Amino acid sequence: MKTITIIILTLFLSGSTAYSQRSKENIGGKQYNVIRIGDQVWMEENLNYEIEGSLCHDKVDYACDKYGRFYNWNAAKAAADKIQGWHLPSDEEWFQLADAVGGKRDKSGNYAHVGAKLKSGGRSQFEALVVGYHESSDDTFRDFGISGNFWVIDSRSGRYSGVRSLFYTNDQFDYSIFDPDNGYSVRLVKD
Repeated sequence: MKTITIIILTLFLSGSTAYSQRSKENIGGKQYNVIRIGDQVWMEENLNYEIEGSLCHDKVDYACDKYGRFYNWNAAKAAADKIQGWHLPSDEEWFQLADAVGGKRDKSGNYAHVGAKLKSGGRSQFEALVVGYHESSDDTFRDFGISGNFWVIDSRSGRYSGVRSLFYTNDQFDYSIFDPDNGYSVRLVKD
């Protein structure tokens, strides 16, 4: 009983989670931090793989090193296809991630209180950044510091792909359908 109490207390005081293990891997020719959460291995950083249809925040190259690139849907698929051993996550894989960090899905498929665990500084160490997105219709960058948006392969969306979003101002982790020409972040999951 003492041993179990000490282990639980140690995990609580250290702020670490029993389900996360960090390492580095070469992904598409660059070193990335990756993290094992549950049975999955995810990129701990946004993808920064230059390909047509991708761009840096505010169109400044140094921003890509810090925030990754924004990808339209075709570029996201093309980049993921070129990187061996990794792929764009399905919504079911996002569900597995959310479940592994203690999330509970509501009737609409969204998770309350998971966003706080996945955001940068959260207990899961997933380190999702709220860097907004690129609006293709007027070539502007929006919601920096407000939302983080990640491409999803999802059959529910019909002709468009889905986006999983989390927000600085609340702990939601939502699914939406957006314009496939807009630029969103990419996190890959290991095959």
